[in-house]
Amino acid sequence: MARTPTVNFGSHLPVLIKAISLTDGPVLEMGMGYNSSLFLHWACATKKRPLVSYEANPEFFRFAQDYRRDFHEVFCIDNWTKADIERPWDVALIIMSQHGDARKI
Repeated sequence: MARTPTVNFGSHLPVLIKAISLTDGPVLEMGMGYNSSLFLHWACATKKRPLVSYEANPEFFRFAQDYRRDFHEVFCIDNWTKADIERPWDVALIIMSQHGDARKI
């Protein structure tokens, strides 16, 4: 019986979950997705842990902006070098698609 090929979306979640559980400071997310973004939002919500998310795909941003809260900032960005990331982060997740210019970060 032939196996159906699968795409390993969310394969980073076990490591991300562990990193979040071992830290308690601000979290940076560069590139949003259905797996990590939803997890990070709810993991940070319980303690109002600061979460800053950047997304370059305007279509996905329309979905993602609904997650804005007092602890979660969500930005649409067309150039990754414009992201305000010059501060200490306890966790930084960098998963950028081909939207925007990811080569410069």
